[in-house]
Amino acid sequence: MIIVVLKVEGSEYSGKAESRRRPILLLVMPVAVATAVAWIDSRPTWDDAGVTAMLLIFTAAGGSLGGLSWRLASVLVGGPIVLWEIWHGPGVLIVVPVVVAGAIAGMVVRRWTRLV
Repeated sequence: MIIVVLKVEGSEYSGKAESRRRPILLLVMPVAVATAVAWIDSRPTWDDAGVTAMLLIFTAAGGSLGGLSWRLASVLVGGPIVLWEIWHGPGVLIVVPVVVAGAIAGMVVRRWTRLV
């Protein structure tokens, strides 16, 4: 059995099982939410770009607040929706700056709360 231990910025590990699950959850949750958003967004009856954008912004910000780097949070959140819908045209690439803005906002809030 291979155990993957990831270094997550700003967190300490005590060697307990809970501390090993946190990095895995930090990677799985943004991908799961982004995949669900991509699936919902691909439905023919869904036509609300604002709700989709806000879900992606909050998911990316949550990943950054959880300790992921903003770059990794952007890739984990933006990747699934871009891969899911890229064959419909290049318009889906507008997701990239939206997700990056959310991830950077999460990073700024995380750093700001550390200073206060």
